[in-house]
Amino acid sequence: MNPLTAHCMALRRILLVALMLLGSPLAGQTQGAGPRARMREFVEALQGDRAQLEDFFPRRDPWAWIVTTRSLSGRVTVERREFLGSETLAAMEHPGPLCETFAFGGDVGSVESLMHRLRMDPLRWRLVDGRRFVPPRASPRSATFVEWRREDRRWVVSAIGEERTAAPRLLGRPVNRLVRDSTPGEAVTLPLPADAAVAAGTRWFAEYAPIIAGNMMLTAYGLPRAVPAEFLTRIGTVNGVAAYVETGAGLEVVYIPVTRDGSFQMYQFMTSSGCP
Repeated sequence: MNPLTAHCMALRRILLVALMLLGSPLAGQTQGAGPRARMREFVEALQGDRAQLEDFFPRRDPWAWIVTTRSLSGRVTVERREFLGSETLAAMEHPGPLCETFAFGGDVGSVESLMHRLRMDPLRWRLVDGRRFVPPRASPRSATFVEWRREDRRWVVSAIGEERTAAPRLLGRPVNRLVRDSTPGEAVTLPLPADAAVAAGTRWFAEYAPIIAGNMMLTAYGLPRAVPAEFLTRIGTVNGVAAYVETGAGLEVVYIPVTRDGSFQMYQFMTSSGCP
């Protein structure tokens, strides 16, 4: 056998081995299809056609939906339900039990829903224990999470956890109640004084906790934004941080300063997400 023929045969053997590896389960694991890649793809699918989500749920064993609800009095209840992958898309539609969790649309849905939490800061969810993702700054034991497991050659959702706040009570003063000023109407001057309290760095702001204004629960909407001072009037405080409304408006929309230079988080009353 001449050297050229031997060289060609050696190359063929290498190509055959490479093709065999590409068709093996190990190859699938080296192509970026691990939990991190699947989580990124899941977030993208959540914001697109809902039918795309079917690929992220198991085809055999069920996955778990776990909702932890905290009342304003501190009482905690945990609900766990299981769904087959074939049942999941239907459960996301009205009036299904997953409707609120996967509520689409920019102006509706709970601030505590999975969709909202993922949209607020999707790239900073942390991987803990090798298969569970939790929101930014959250504890590894957070009740809000997305957990994955292996099914055949792909990663699928194993469990989704959500933490919610029960509807407000009219008696007592919860921690995040808006306290009205005795003489509301003070104009805003920017930047705020150096000693003015702001929401940045507080736990209730970092955890997207709702605000109780009168008999309404207001939830954070969108990202902090710059708001011209002339549009706002001080109405009261939330945990010592000044609260503002648009001049002449009611409490349906409240602005909380995140920084002293004019960045405000808007909290608004959500009437409905189209879910039960």
